[in-house]
Amino acid sequence: MSEIVVKKKKKKVKVFPIVNAIIFILISLIILVPMWKVIVDSFDARAGYGMLFWPQVFSIKLLLMPCFTSHSLFLYSLQQ
Repeated sequence: MSEIVVKKKKKKVKVFPIVNAIIFILISLIILVPMWKVIVDSFDARAGYGMLFWPQVFSIKLLLMPCFTSHSLFLYSLQQ
């Protein structure tokens, strides 16, 4: 009686799904990080330059202050 030897096929690692996932993660980070910075800076009382992942001094004063309420602020922004 002869035995039949069945070779199992090795699973091939497909490169496209891995590269595709990496690209989509990078694109989503490029989109989400600036949005997160705007949110953090809007709650931070000492918002300024640099990247903060959490507000150091929490305040909602900046959220309640309307932008460009006086003409001097608007003119100052044009000078920059």
